[in-house]
Amino acid sequence: MFQLTRACDYAFRVVTRLAEFPGGQIVRLPALSYSEKVPPHFLSKILQQLTRSGYIKSHRGAAGGYSLEANPEELTLLDVVEAIEGQLMLNQCLSPTEGCERLGWCAIHEVCRDARDRVLEVFRGTTIAAVVAKNKANRAAVTAA
Repeated sequence: MFQLTRACDYAFRVVTRLAEFPGGQIVRLPALSYSEKVPPHFLSKILQQLTRSGYIKSHRGAAGGYSLEANPEELTLLDVVEAIEGQLMLNQCLSPTEGCERLGWCAIHEVCRDARDRVLEVFRGTTIAAVVAKNKANRAAVTAA
């Protein structure tokens, strides 16, 4: 089965949640953990990776927590994936460092490359702001039903 890791899924949730708060409002780790149903210890590691990438900001002290540092209109799902997973590849043969002796003629390589490129296109073309807007619309539709 091909799927992103749980860490990446949690990172999507947390970044999207932080983007829902106006003006870079600081949100405490326990609140994020509770609202997004992510174990606090695991969430802490994810937040460290996102902080190192510059997408969120860590605030120390009694009123500390986390805020979105990046512009949600510019931050994409691909940015989040790469902050957590590194470069997205579907097959080892696509690795720029591993190489593949079959590269010049293997049709599977071409299919994997095309599939990866389509996934990258979708993630690159989806901003966190777009996800937030869609979440709001979906919640409104569920509430109205």
